[in-house]
Amino acid sequence: ANNFMISDTSAELSGGSLSGTATSLTVRATCTSAINALSGAVSAGGTGAVGGALSVNSMGEGTDNFRVRTRFANTSLSAPVAVTVESSLSGAIQSIAASGSGAGTAAVNGSVTVNAIEADVLTEVTGLNQQNNGGAMQVRADNDADIASLAGTISGAGTAAVGAAVSVNKIGGH
Repeated sequence: ANNFMISDTSAELSGGSLSGTATSLTVRATCTSAINALSGAVSAGGTGAVGGALSVNSMGEGTDNFRVRTRFANTSLSAPVAVTVESSLSGAIQSIAASGSGAGTAAVNGSVTVNAIEADVLTEVTGLNQQNNGGAMQVRADNDADIASLAGTISGAGTAAVGAAVSVNKIGGH
């Protein structure tokens, strides 16, 4: 299995003014994404058996972007308003690669799962002019990336059986 996901989620409020009796203002960008992958192989033979499973899953790795951005800019607030500006990412990869083989003489198999989440989560406030100081200001960026992976093999044979499993996981970004 080979799964690749890119996403660009954004929210922006720019170049305006807020006055009157407003008590709160929220600017929010939220992205929830998931990859669920299952790769498997079963092999059998009278003399020999060979099998393998591979699962590669990526959310925005390399030059492709997986972004959540919120921007609040160049705005004048003349009401006593509480402001919340936030970006939130909930990205998850769940991956299983498993193989099994059995033979009378020799069995060889393996499984590999490679998973990466490379996300940029950005919240930005610039050029804000607040004339009344009655409200609180909250600025948040939350990256809740999660990878759960399992790689496994089972081999059985009359003379020789070999199995190998590898799981590589990476979470990064800004």
